[in-house]
Amino acid sequence: MPERKLHEIFVALIVSRISYALSAWGGFLTGQQINRIMFIVKYDVLVFVPLHDVCDVSEYLRLADSKLFKSIQNPSHCLSHLLPPEKNLSGLRSRGHS
Repeated sequence: MPERKLHEIFVALIVSRISYALSAWGGFLTGQQINRIMFIVKYDVLVFVPLHDVCDVSEYLRLADSKLFKSIQNPSHCLSHLLPPEKNLSGLRSRGHS
């Protein structure tokens, strides 16, 4: 039970700092930096919790990017004007799927 509380503290302090604005700076990470971050996360997993909830840094980055992309597709989002306009595909042949 105390290990679970230590894991929650680790997530609150360390993982939240790693994931803060990850979609902005994550693309600039080198392989060595990713390995350093993974060492910290694996240390937490090996010491505090069982090895079932390991999330790779690249997975964190993919999730952060997809969350940002989904949010800017909303027309009321401040970044939505940066997306290209939707293409009108009515002149194409019909498909068997949407």
